[in-house]
Formats: sequence, C-alpha cells, structure tokens
Amino acid sequence: MIEVADDVLQAIGRLATGAVADVLLEMGFDRTVVSSDLLNRQRSRFVGRAVCAAGHTITQGVQPSAGPSMFDVDRLVGPSSVVVIDSGDHRHGAVIGDLVALAFRRAGAVAFVTDGGVRDAEEIAELGLPCVARFVTPRSAKGIWSVDTVGEPVSLPAQGGGRMAVAPGDIILADPDGVVVIPARLAAAVLEEHGPLAAAEERIKAAIEAGGDRREAFRAHDRFSHIRKRDDP
Repeated sequence: MIEVADDVLQAIGRLATGAVADVLLEMGFDRTVVSSDLLNRQRSRFVGRAVCAAGHTITQGVQPSAGPSMFDVDRLVGPSSVVVIDSGDHRHGAVIGDLVALAFRRAGAVAFVTDGGVRDAEEIAELGLPCVARFVTPRSAKGIWSVDTVGEPVSLPAQGGGRMAVAPGDIILADPDGVVVIPARLAAAVLEEHGPLAAAEERIKAAIEAGGDRREAFRAHDRFSHIRKRDDP
C-alpha cells in the first residue's frame, strides 16, 4: 500500500473537489467521482486515507460462512482514516450505527463513506463524524448483511454509472459538492497539476471581474494544457 505523506494529504484537503475531479479527468481518469446518490449528509469537508471493507446481503435461510466482521475494521482505523464500506448494494438495513461510528471516531477516523445505509443519524452528527451514505433507516443490518473482506480493495458507485475502485490508502476528498477518490499513487501528481490550473482560474476570474468577456478570458488563460496523461492505475 502506498502511504501518502501527511503534508500532501493536508494540502489536498484544502482543494475543491471540482478542481481535483477536473485534474484527474485531464490525466485520463474518468471514474474518480463517487455517485451523487451517496449523500454527504452534513455537507462536510474532509480528507483522509481509505480504510476499506466489503460485504453482501445474506440470502434468507443461508448461513454466512465464518469470516471477518465489522470488529476487524476497528483495528485498521487510525488518524486521518476515512472508512469506506462497500455494502454490495445492500438496501435493507444500516451497516453503520452510532456505536460503530463512535469506535471509528475514537480511533481517529475523520469520516466514513458507504453505498449502504446508516442509522442513529443524530448521534453520529453529534460525534462530529461526517457521513456519506445512500440512505438512513432505523433498521439494523444484523442478520441480513455480512462482511466479506477487510483491508482489501473495494468499489463504490461512480458518478455517471457503473462502479469505481477504491484501494486501501487512496485519498478520499469531500466537500459540499461531493466526494472524489484520488488513487494514492497519483496524489502528489494531482497536487502538482492543480497549481497551474488554480493560477489560470484566478486570472480568468480577475479578467471577468474587470469587465472582460468570459470567452476571451478562457481563450487567454488555458487551464488544462499543462496536465500530462498518466497510465491507467
């Protein structure tokens, strides 16, 4: 697993998801934005390293095989973690509640993201732990959902359809616009490529505020030509 340096992580945390998504798209990565079906419930800004787990809906009458559990996720959570739970598109119960969220928070997690559901929404909000989830429900997932893997790559619904990969250690960046996943190996490059883009956008903004034509401002200050394509991750 690639470990993104703390200074890089903190610098990325100051960026807007829209600008980061633009950079990644220009670099050749079009599945980095998490589907807007997963709501940033508190419209929070956060950044952290992914801690991953995945599971599935239990078929009625079928006993799940012995394997990992949500307790095993706890031991992987540390400072600046964002817990990512791939629920396997589970639509029935909450895969995270307030006690799970409390354990994550106490271990240093800064947020969690899941394509499943949560409950105890008020209590989780009071913990100050940002929550990105598909739905909120009073129903627990106990007995109807089971963990399959912990600490391995997972996937989440992508904006535009399909699913996108999330690996342990990838950078999860969120703000009121949504959630972007930056592959860990690209984190430093994204930060580097963002600088000229931000400078160009400041020049465009200044030109428009000075009464200039928007089309001409865009023509005069190219935003993306400096960004180099990268190989697929």
